[in-house]
Amino acid sequence: MSIVFVTFVLNQADADWSQLGGGGFRIEPDPVLKSRRLWHSSGGEPAISNVTAQLGGTAFLHCTEPSRPLDRPAEVSWLRRRDWHLLTSGRTRFTHDHRFHIYHDPVVGSWVLKISHVRSRDRGLYECQISTSTGRLAQLVHLHVVQPVADIHGSGVYHVERGSSMSLTCSVKQARGRLAVEKMSIRVVSSSILVVWHHNGKEFNPYTLRPDMKVSVRHSPHKTTSTLSIRDVRLSDGGNYTCTAGTARAASVAVFVSQGDTVAAVQRRKAASSAAPGLRPATRAALAVLLACVLMENVIRV
Repeated sequence: MSIVFVTFVLNQADADWSQLGGGGFRIEPDPVLKSRRLWHSSGGEPAISNVTAQLGGTAFLHCTEPSRPLDRPAEVSWLRRRDWHLLTSGRTRFTHDHRFHIYHDPVVGSWVLKISHVRSRDRGLYECQISTSTGRLAQLVHLHVVQPVADIHGSGVYHVERGSSMSLTCSVKQARGRLAVEKMSIRVVSSSILVVWHHNGKEFNPYTLRPDMKVSVRHSPHKTTSTLSIRDVRLSDGGNYTCTAGTARAASVAVFVSQGDTVAAVQRRKAASSAAPGLRPATRAALAVLLACVLMENVIRV
C-alpha cells in the first residue's frame, strides 16, 4: 500500500524560538497551516489505536518507529486531526499549550505524546507521521475522554436507629485502557484518587472526626473505595451524605435517624388502634347481632 502526502507549509514569519530547558525542547508560536494533507491510498487510512483517559488525568499517545533498521534517524511529528494543528516535530513543540509534552526513548524507538490535565475537548483523532529515507508512514490514535463516576452502595435512602452503627461505602471507577510507559525509561507516577465526604454540605475533616467515626480507603488499579463508618449514631448524624473525587460526578444518599424502641412502640400502638376501624361492615354487623343475642339471653335469665 502506497501513501502519498502533501507537505505542510508553515508560516514562520513571526517565529520566536526559545529554549524550554531540559531535553532540548523548543517552542514557537502556533503555526498557520496553509495547506492540508490529502490522503491517496488504495487501502484507506491506517488502523486506529484507542487510548482512554479520564477527565483531569493524563493521556499517553504512543508512536513507534519502524522495526527495520533505518539509514538515518526517523523524523516524527504529532498532529491533531480536529484542526490539523501541528503539535510537535521531533523534540520541538509547536503549541503554547504547556499540557503537551513529547518524550522519546531511542531504545524501543517510541515517541510518546503526553497530555496532562486532560479536557473534554482533547478527545478525538491524533496522527503521528514518521518520515524516513524511504518515505513517510502514519499512525493514528483516537483519544477517548471519560468522566469518573462516584457511587454510594445502596438504595439512596438509609434508615438507622440512634445508638446503632452505620457504614457508607463510596466507589469511584477510574478510566480503563490508559496506556502506561513501562517499556520506556520514562517513569510516570499516577496519583491515587482522593475521595472526600460531605455531611449536609460540610466537608469531613479526617483529622477531626469523632472517636466513633472512621474513614477507610482502598485503592485498586481501576477503582478507589472509601468507607465512612459510625459506631454510635446520633440524631444529628441524619441528613445528606455526599462523596466527591476530583472531576468525578458526585454521589449522595439520605440518612434518617430514628429514636429506636420509642418509635417502634408508637408504631405498634398506631397499628393496634387502626385495626378496629379496618373491620368490614358485614363483620361489624355480625358482631352487633351476636352482642344483642348475648344481652337478650342474660335478660331472659333474670
